[in-house]
Amino acid sequence: LTPENARDPWMPDAAAMAGAKQGPAFLRDLLGQRLRSNDSAVVAGVRRAVQKLARHDAIPMDLGTVVALLEFTPRLAAPIAIGLVNGIAQGWAEEKPPALTPELRVTLRTAAQGAEGDLKAAFTRLATRWGIPDAFGAP
Repeated sequence: LTPENARDPWMPDAAAMAGAKQGPAFLRDLLGQRLRSNDSAVVAGVRRAVQKLARHDAIPMDLGTVVALLEFTPRLAAPIAIGLVNGIAQGWAEEKPPALTPELRVTLRTAAQGAEGDLKAAFTRLATRWGIPDAFGAP
């Protein structure tokens, strides 16, 4: 998703639709790219695509995929990280908590470490969706 495409009103949605067919690897590749723009329209477009892809990738409730995506959050710009976490919360089925091993809990806490404001709220929404208030640290 180039900055020019992210700025377009329709391209982030088109990128998300095309990327969804590629599977979680497409979103991982997108998250691995460094956002090289402070342009609010670009950031909003990337966030929209990320949120749609994350929602799609969370629907199968594959915890390994979701955790691998959440591990990107410390390296992402806050708006993109918020879109990622919110998308996962939207896609994960209600009342279907994941089975978190002690190792996964450490990984999730590391992903959420230092989250503030809207990002912290997004992690709280996901923990609530999972029915595990302390999934990302102390409730």
